[in-house]
Amino acid sequence: EVVKALARPGEKPRVKTDVIGNGASCHDYLARQKQVLEAVAVDVSEAATSEDYSNLRVQLLYGLRDFLKEGGMTPPDTRLDGEMVATKYSFDARGRYKAESKDEVKKRLGRSPDRCDAAALAVWLGKPTKQIVTQGMLRGMYGLPG
Repeated sequence: EVVKALARPGEKPRVKTDVIGNGASCHDYLARQKQVLEAVAVDVSEAATSEDYSNLRVQLLYGLRDFLKEGGMTPPDTRLDGEMVATKYSFDARGRYKAESKDEVKKRLGRSPDRCDAAALAVWLGKPTKQIVTQGMLRGMYGLPG
């Protein structure tokens, strides 16, 4: 209902959902709303799309950092602010960025950092896709005979 209310006329917003745990049923519902939105399932435990990060969750958190560094803004929310600085970072054995587990963050905060996770998902552009270019496509692009 919120997406419907906030969408501009003719817009079909992308809604990204972390499908681990409770998010799976939420995504299932959103995926059925094809007329109104595009539901994107995100499993943050998957491998990152960049070799700089130990997993996708870490990549999303660093993506939020970069978004803010480049002038992006989040709504005024002290809980979100606290969650964004709560996670401790280090490097794994392969020299990739690593974040402490969400369970460790929950212990320290006394709650789940759900707002930070939502903000990181919101600014994430998604996995890069590889387009396979066939010989026929190249011929068509350059006006060559099939």
